Amino acid sequence: MKTNPYFNYLPLTGNKGEMLIIRASKLSNKIIIKGKFFIVPLKHDLFWVGATFNNIDKTTNKTESAKNELLVELQSKLNIQYEVVSHDAQIRPTVKDRRPLLGQHPEINNLYVFNGLGTRGSLIAPRLSNFLFNYIFFKKALPTSIDIRRFTIEK
Repeated sequence: MKTNPYFNYLPLTGNKGEMLIIRASKLSNKIIIKGKFFIVPLKHDLFWVGATFNNIDKTTNKTESAKNELLVELQSKLNIQYEVVSHDAQIRPTVKDRRPLLGQHPEINNLYVFNGLGTRGSLIAPRLSNFLFNYIFFKKALPTSIDIRRFTIEK
């Protein structure tokens, strides 16, 4: 969003996370395992494992230290054989106050933002989508804790 000319004033910072894709034929694909990291079924025998946190390194370069951190935790949770299929690193959208960014552009009435969901994005996205839908179609106010106007209204 920093390169987006419409919302580049918002304090989106980013947090690097590294993750693995593993193949584990004996692992149930009907549950999500939560420990220090998540183990989430994808398809067939593939599972997403992650993710690490690094708020200093803003690159998408993979590191052996993060991979090892994931593998140590994985080995403590699983007592079955698995194969590492891939290792990746990405930047998750985070905000300095750790709250999502939702709302309408201050000057362009038909332009909205929905970002900054951070590490819990998949858990909170459905509820936030409902807030933004009701804001756009029914003019129902967004909660102030997620409304982008918290960064644009003079206090």
